[in-house]
Amino acid sequence: MQTTPDECTTATDEPTAHLWVGAALVGMGQGRTRRAEHAARTGRHVLSAATRIEVLEVYCSRCRVAYDDHAATWPCTGPAPRSSVHLVR
Repeated sequence: MQTTPDECTTATDEPTAHLWVGAALVGMGQGRTRRAEHAARTGRHVLSAATRIEVLEVYCSRCRVAYDDHAATWPCTGPAPRSSVHLVR
């Protein structure tokens, strides 16, 4: 996963600190659109500053634990193995 400039400003070298990210759905139009083709090819989609998006889930980009009342108090255990990306609570 790439780190965004906003994430870099809050990132810490502390290995047990969570790096929270938000998963969201971003509409790109209906049918075959240039925006969708560009996003599929480059892995990027630029939004205007006025665009509001709905965050579907917040989780740690390092250990993939979902943010809830207890996750913020647990230390980050680092990268999760690929088999445990979707943790069962």
